[in-house]
Amino acid sequence: MRLSAIILCAVTLLADARAERSDDPAFGIESAEALELIEIGRRHAFATHFDAADQAFRAAYRVGGGAAAYLQLSTTALVRLLLSDRKELYDTFFERSDSVRALLDRQPSGRWKQFVDAENDLLRSLAWAKRSRYTQATMAAVSAYGTYDSLVEDYPEFAEPYAGLGAINATIGAITPPFGYVMFAVKAAAQDIRMGDIFRASWLFVGLTLIGMAVMTIFPDIVTFLPSLME
Repeated sequence: MRLSAIILCAVTLLADARAERSDDPAFGIESAEALELIEIGRRHAFATHFDAADQAFRAAYRVGGGAAAYLQLSTTALVRLLLSDRKELYDTFFERSDSVRALLDRQPSGRWKQFVDAENDLLRSLAWAKRSRYTQATMAAVSAYGTYDSLVEDYPEFAEPYAGLGAINATIGAITPPFGYVMFAVKAAAQDIRMGDIFRASWLFVGLTLIGMAVMTIFPDIVTFLPSLME
């Protein structure tokens, strides 16, 4: 139960908890009522009252919550699938995540729109990893990293993307030998596997992530091409 609580808090904080503000119209929150309902839903989510949280987020969407409300709906679905492994939960999460993308397509370009897109990619990377689809997980995480990095470069005073970059960098550190603490947790769970084998297996994921970051640093148009079409 303690582990479940830790996962819940970490993922809920990782999601769009920081992006509830309505100071940027491009973000999509159109009313104070929607903002209040999102906050109510988040309190329910922290208390693991997921059905009540979903009701609040859906109500927020109906009164102008836009992509922000649906991102919170995606978060509750993700927390549920992290705590279990039922196929219908994956379907629910990706359906909601796809809805976030569709709602973002209707919004004008802006920093909040890019930020929510990055948060959505980061959540998708966790869902893919839970499903053992590590290539898709890495690609989603790399996409999120590229968007965060672009936001930091274009809006250095915009604080929220720094938290996303920090989360991804911490994740890479957690699986990078010889000090990746996740490696030691894996060893404790699979004591018949040698530590050297665990280290060697982790390099694939570290390498894919670093290669993706390098490619997008050298060729930034890979990240900025689609957003540029919305201007």
